[in-house]
Amino acid sequence: MLSQLSVKNLAVVERLDLSFEPGMSAVTGETGAGKSILLQALGLALGVRADSNLVRHGKDKADISAAFAVEHNQTVQEFLSENALEDEGECILRRVITSDGRSKAFINGNSVPLSTVRNVGDLLLDIHGQNEHQLLLRPDQQMKLLDGFAQLEADKQALNEIVREYKSLSEKVDNLLNNQELIEQQQVLYLHQLEELNEAALDQDELNTIEASFKTSANAQAITEKTSNVLNQLESDTGANAQLLTLGSQLSDALEMDDKLQVGFELL
Repeated sequence: MLSQLSVKNLAVVERLDLSFEPGMSAVTGETGAGKSILLQALGLALGVRADSNLVRHGKDKADISAAFAVEHNQTVQEFLSENALEDEGECILRRVITSDGRSKAFINGNSVPLSTVRNVGDLLLDIHGQNEHQLLLRPDQQMKLLDGFAQLEADKQALNEIVREYKSLSEKVDNLLNNQELIEQQQVLYLHQLEELNEAALDQDELNTIEASFKTSANAQAITEKTSNVLNQLESDTGANAQLLTLGSQLSDALEMDDKLQVGFELL
């Protein structure tokens, strides 16, 4: 329910604050009294397109706020909760329009896209006479009303479940068909490769050579890493080369004292 409307610097209105009580409210007046401005203000609060010429002459911005009591409107409460906009049973839509044509929208003090304001506005208010806000003209709302009148909610949920299951099964069938196509392609490839091998008529020695070459190629990276590691170890300060040089030097000194060590020195 619309509980309050505040308008500031919109068209000829400098400041207007209206409060609405439960039940029917009627705003009357002569032509030009400003009734249409109230509807225009509500439309702006609900997210209709804004024009900079709506700002009161000499002012830099127009500010419109519409407050709604939604403690009994479960649909709106769920929408606000899903968008992290809930505020203790109240929904306040605010629109600020500047004189240079820019516009900002807020829900319960949170800055939001205009599309979000329109979505929640459709759940809050129906302005008859302006087609963009006539909820009854929207096919999706007509469907909801028909389903509700016919008490088809349970059937609707059952149908939705069937549709979801159908889509899931349809997706699985598509995957199986795609897999079958892939299997058939692989089968053709393997048969072709087998035919080529049979035509080559390789003997056992040729097969052994090919297998050895394949094994070497398949392990090329590991072989390179291991041989590089061996070379690094040999060339390090504590590697085998360094130790052999040290042993050779010591054995050379001993050889001067005993020539029988010549054979061992040569082996080293």
